[in-house]
Amino acid sequence: MGCIVHQQEWRKNFDQALLPSRDGPEGTLFCNAGSWEGPAGRWSWMHFDNDRAPRAHVDFFHANFDGNICVSEAVKVALLKSGIDEGRLAVVQNGIDTELFSPEGDALDIPGTDDRFVFLMTGAMSARKGIDIALDAYAKEFSEHDPVALVVRNYSYGQDAWCRRLIADWRASVGPDEPRVIYIYETWTPEQMAGAYRRAAEHGAYLAPCRVEGFGLTGLEALACGCRLGTTGWSGVLEYATRENAELFGYRMKPSENNLVMFADGEQPMWAEPSMKDVQRWMRRVYEERPDRERQGRVASEIHEKFTYRRMAEGIARVLRLEPNPEAASEIATEEAPRRTASPGLPPPVAPRRLARGQETLGVGIPTRDRPGYLLALLGALWVQSRRPDAVCIVNDGDVRLPEDPAVRQFGEVWERSGVPFRIVDGTGRGASPNHQRAAEMLATDLVLRLDDDLVPSSGDFVEILYRQINGRPDVGAVAGVYPRWNDGQEHVYAQESTDPGMANSVEDMRRGLVPLQFRRYSDDAVVQCEHLYSSWIYRRDALMNVGGFADCYSRFGQREETDASVRLRLLAGLKLLVVTSACAYHFHASGGRRPEGTHQAYQHDITTFEERYAGWIRAGRA
Repeated sequence: MGCIVHQQEWRKNFDQALLPSRDGPEGTLFCNAGSWEGPAGRWSWMHFDNDRAPRAHVDFFHANFDGNICVSEAVKVALLKSGIDEGRLAVVQNGIDTELFSPEGDALDIPGTDDRFVFLMTGAMSARKGIDIALDAYAKEFSEHDPVALVVRNYSYGQDAWCRRLIADWRASVGPDEPRVIYIYETWTPEQMAGAYRRAAEHGAYLAPCRVEGFGLTGLEALACGCRLGTTGWSGVLEYATRENAELFGYRMKPSENNLVMFADGEQPMWAEPSMKDVQRWMRRVYEERPDRERQGRVASEIHEKFTYRRMAEGIARVLRLEPNPEAASEIATEEAPRRTASPGLPPPVAPRRLARGQETLGVGIPTRDRPGYLLALLGALWVQSRRPDAVCIVNDGDVRLPEDPAVRQFGEVWERSGVPFRIVDGTGRGASPNHQRAAEMLATDLVLRLDDDLVPSSGDFVEILYRQINGRPDVGAVAGVYPRWNDGQEHVYAQESTDPGMANSVEDMRRGLVPLQFRRYSDDAVVQCEHLYSSWIYRRDALMNVGGFADCYSRFGQREETDASVRLRLLAGLKLLVVTSACAYHFHASGGRRPEGTHQAYQHDITTFEERYAGWIRAGRA
């Protein structure tokens, strides 16, 4: 469920959303915000790691949102200071995966730590994280003769070059007696994160001498894994850190050096400078004291009870005034649409929420295989669409048990609360085409949006643009968007059908042995009638079922099943196929590495299969 609340879109429509940071020459500052809609209006998820927000961001908020969901009281106070009315601010604390971030599980083997006592710091490192404070306090208390290690793990948009220079300068000033510091710049999986916290819990502690935090999620995760925690007693960390479960360092307020490039002249944010002596004393004490395992276990249990994804989702639902709709959530269609074949053992189809007269219902079908990260990104993008689907069906064809995944499960609950039925069904185990067929069978809607799990719309009106071209138009069988490709360092938008001279784009081309599977570049917004479609498209469910649905004759890689289905809508049902070039979506295929074994053979098989089927339609006079 982290993706429900952390629907963080790197927004370039903030006035100053992408600017170089003053904290280091290689640093890049992103201002992020998600948004959700409900009866209470459109609410953003904006926070700033200072004691106030820049005027430009506040102006953007007032122009575009009805309220803001704050992850902490500190964020709320900062936005109040910045001129946002209290009635437009609500606090909903972050949640964590309590099954993963737990004392139970394996510890991560961090190279270079051996049997040493580990002080762990992790996050996107910059000056506000207090790494300089940690280094200086560490050097004052320990030397190379002590079996200790300060592990600083940086990642992503953290300032790598700045950190390396800071550590190099620190080493030069300390000299040969420096205690061991291990600097890591890499992305860790959630499992690795949990393992690192457990390593610090076994023989070490978690250190966060931050100058300011909107929330400070890593400190919460560390407590949940049984770590002892030392952190600054100010800002967002106070949502979970208390004098009973953590060491709160003293501090003094001083002018902030964080993100100053985003503030106008005369705006001076503040942050906290933690007490060096407090950090020193705590590091020495936790190193010498034996950890109280029973106490840390109780702390972890308390964190697990309070900071769950469920509470987080319920908090957002309350703010948006989203109430459960049992009728919409449980209603089952009594009549099934015509289908190619009956699939035994499936539950009844998912009935959509009711719409106004004249509006055709739209379901979304998403087959997925062991890519919950991709799936959550797509679900988050669908949640913020101006035209949300009326029912969602996930076809799970992998080994990951999605109904047991906390983020996916809680995401489903939020969809249900908004009145949109959400269901996860088992896949066929036979690949893309049979699973798209299963999604079609499960959705009792007029229209179905066929999506791959690694697709993300590039705008909030992607679905609406497609829906407008097919809703109430019985002569249109399917409508698709476009996707960008990069050539020569520039982004070119390609539609999903060729009409360029010399390429296969007609029955005559087929008779010459060509296949209409090329792509045409479109430079202008247009609605183009095509001969076949590829990838993301909305289709008429009954019409496709009446011409055979998704064919079960292609490989599990699904190289041509969508082309086959769309061509049959055109040839056998006599319906139009449209491409709308203003509806753009990105495919985030995994890059690098070897393709799965058999991919090339499967690709050739699918092409040959489609050619044979198309030739048969020609011989039968259908094409």
